[in-house]
Amino acid sequence: MDPDLLFARGRDAADRGNYEYAVDVFRDILRFNPDHLNARIALRGCEVARFQEKGGGLKAKVLGFLSGFGDFVAMHLPGSPDRRAERCENYLEHMPLSTYALKKLAVACRAGGHLDAAVNTLEFVRQRLPDKPAILRMLGEMYAEKEDYARAVRCYEQLARLRPADRQIGDRLRNLSAAEHMHRSRLEEAKSYREQIRDVKKAVELEEEQHIVRTADDADQAIARYQAKLKENPKDLEALLKLGDLYQMKEQFKFAMAAYKQALEVQPRYDVRTRIGDLELRLLKRREAEVAEAAKAHPDDEALQAKAKEAHRAWLEAALKEFKGRLAEHPTEIPLAYNLALLLWEEGSPDSIQEAITLFQRAVEDPRHKLHARFMLGQCFAKDRRTRDMAIDQFQQALEMVTSPTGEMAKAIQYNLGLLHEQAGDRAKALEWYKKVFATDAGYRDVRAKIEQLS
Repeated sequence: MDPDLLFARGRDAADRGNYEYAVDVFRDILRFNPDHLNARIALRGCEVARFQEKGGGLKAKVLGFLSGFGDFVAMHLPGSPDRRAERCENYLEHMPLSTYALKKLAVACRAGGHLDAAVNTLEFVRQRLPDKPAILRMLGEMYAEKEDYARAVRCYEQLARLRPADRQIGDRLRNLSAAEHMHRSRLEEAKSYREQIRDVKKAVELEEEQHIVRTADDADQAIARYQAKLKENPKDLEALLKLGDLYQMKEQFKFAMAAYKQALEVQPRYDVRTRIGDLELRLLKRREAEVAEAAKAHPDDEALQAKAKEAHRAWLEAALKEFKGRLAEHPTEIPLAYNLALLLWEEGSPDSIQEAITLFQRAVEDPRHKLHARFMLGQCFAKDRRTRDMAIDQFQQALEMVTSPTGEMAKAIQYNLGLLHEQAGDRAKALEWYKKVFATDAGYRDVRAKIEQLS
């Protein structure tokens, strides 16, 4: 799936307070695009919010450390930087405010060639601990590595204020200040790249494009530029698309939709149609969230509860129609098949479940979706007692792929295995699986009651 659409899905889940799903989505994005900084920022926020929901105190910290102990040990073992980063992320799901783990994650990201991700991770720590010397020093060195000497100097200036007697800090600050001056001088002395491009008008356009990417807060100025371009050429497709994207960023959805529909009239491309579809789904999801919030505030209001269900049904029907259309147009795209399967599973009718099974079976061939698709196959087969044995087989295969034996996915699989064996009448086997869950998370769902019932 398009990472932007996947990010929107995670953001919507976070807005609804469904932090478990949001964390899974953001981590999926980062596994295949570690430099997706918005996903990394959102992941940190969701993990902290989930931790605070559990109380956030000493008890939550102790339970978090115990739950993530296996990954805490593993993140110190030899291995590739990406593997170490994955172990750090696993541990941070349980202990999202661990400065030690965040530092280890930053080091792993840097070693793996993801310097922006490393800087982003340390800036997250810095927001909470603005005067921590070790973080300031690491951050300063990483900014220097990026040749962002101005920020590196600011880090070391703060360090110098905290430790005025440290000569090494003073020396490093002088060196970085000199590097910043030389870097700025080279930029000032170098010829503008406009002079190196024959088409000066094109050079100006390129500069404007880079300006938009760097400074999204200047959306109003960018919108004005694209509107001016469209006055000259109302059929400028790329200008229309970027104008729509900017309006979306400002949440001016009516104008965004108008720009996309005008672009569709210019050229009915797939990416234009999907922009329109994504925006329609986003608007329906916002409507659902608004109604759901009202229904949550008035649990005894039957009319509001019915409206909330209807709003969700409207979004789900639209999403099914949209992704069925996309898959029909791109039948070999496994991410599309996987996401349509998730929607079909949510719809839940027998025909939809059968269709979802077929699509999840395709998705297990894709390494990006293999684990979750296998888990979802188990869920689908568990719907029918006649395929209960097949569900058990799928869950066991999924469990073999889990990297964190104490993570949320492992607990979900083990719990489902216990449930299936309980439904099959195998109390001993069910009890065995429930106890595995209990050993890592005594508060998981109703596992304590299950064990008491079966013991």
